[in-house]
Amino acid sequence: MKHLRYLIAFVIVMGISATGEFHAQSQSQNLPTLTLEDAISLALDRNYQIARSEYRVESERARVRSSYGNFLPNLNIGAGLRHTDTRGIRYIDGQPIGTSAAITNYSTGISSNVTIFDGFSNISDLNRSRYDQSVSEYSLENTRRFVVTRVYTMYFDVFRRKELLRVSEENLRRSQAQLERIIESNRVGAVPIVDVYRQRVQVGNDELALIQAEQNLENAKADLVFFLGLNPVQTYDFDSAGVPTTISEEVIEQNLNRFRDFQELQRRTITHRPDLEAAQHRIYSAEAGLTSARGSYWPSVSLGADYGYSSDQISTLEDNRSFGYRLTFSIPLFQRFQRGNQVQQARVQKKQAEVEYNELQNEALLDIRKAILSLEAAAKRVEVTDQNIIAAREEQRLAEERYNLGAGTLLDLIVANANLAQAESNNVEAIFGFHLAVKEIENLIGEELY
Repeated sequence: MKHLRYLIAFVIVMGISATGEFHAQSQSQNLPTLTLEDAISLALDRNYQIARSEYRVESERARVRSSYGNFLPNLNIGAGLRHTDTRGIRYIDGQPIGTSAAITNYSTGISSNVTIFDGFSNISDLNRSRYDQSVSEYSLENTRRFVVTRVYTMYFDVFRRKELLRVSEENLRRSQAQLERIIESNRVGAVPIVDVYRQRVQVGNDELALIQAEQNLENAKADLVFFLGLNPVQTYDFDSAGVPTTISEEVIEQNLNRFRDFQELQRRTITHRPDLEAAQHRIYSAEAGLTSARGSYWPSVSLGADYGYSSDQISTLEDNRSFGYRLTFSIPLFQRFQRGNQVQQARVQKKQAEVEYNELQNEALLDIRKAILSLEAAAKRVEVTDQNIIAAREEQRLAEERYNLGAGTLLDLIVANANLAQAESNNVEAIFGFHLAVKEIENLIGEELY
């Protein structure tokens, strides 16, 4: 009867567990699921940084259109009315005569003016606006790459947290199974009651660790949902397709060989990174700005024309026509030192752009060097943590056997379990660290990310 009661209790517990697991699976199946491609697409469409960069591109394109307009003549049409009321005293042969007159004049016409030459300032302004547009476009591409890389990192972090949660669950199951065996051993007098208390404390600690792992996973999901611009209150599930949770020696060796030629990586970094391209075009823009500032020392030539009607009565407005044109030649002699200041400012901006480009280039080369070292270190960590798991599992097995035989202490078993859980966690961190190191290098050398 005693064994029958245990069997019935076991069936009930397993039934409740299965029901809860089925309910959890049903809830998970009802959740909207996102893939890695979905996450990247959403980020590119909804990210605020990308939206701001796109607005800057539109603004620079409008500036280019405006610069083209400087080469075209303007065209004005207008109409006017002028009324003059004159009162005063005139003298005729020394005799004062009071006079008054009221004159009304009506006019309408059309005029146009075009700049023929302005010291190449209009050409320089057009070139500068083009370069600024290129800067904004390269900056947009760089922002997109940053966002995509961030999505990779955050999406991988979700599954890294899932793997760490799995490690915590397995560790808790081991602790609970050992607690059950210790209780039975204590019941037959094989182990003291203090071991039961100690193992219960350990199970409690492992339960707390599992709760923390669950919270970390939910936080990682919430951060990703917020970054994608989705409703942070809504719960989503994430597809593991495209997210490697394991790694083989062949994959590690392939990636190490892929990035072994450091000279080629440096060349690709300098020639393919959009932020460096943007910095280079800032130099071109500054050079065009310097040319435009120097153009203020040149004379300017403009051509204008006017055609209109004028009369003191509207009915005879068309009877008085006039047409004229003008060619204006202007030489700036003194502009209160403004021209020299503008040229100096433009020269300083050009030098600043060159310094910023050189600094960014050196920083990019340093980044790729550090990324290669990080990749090599990540490969070593994977190798070491793989070996540590093998050793920790063997240590845990021996500690459990010694304890069951009465040759070891519970403390030794607890330490062995903790070492195994830590070794498995370290291996998860190493695997995801290697995959993210590969993505970082791909981003730094300008490879296609999406």
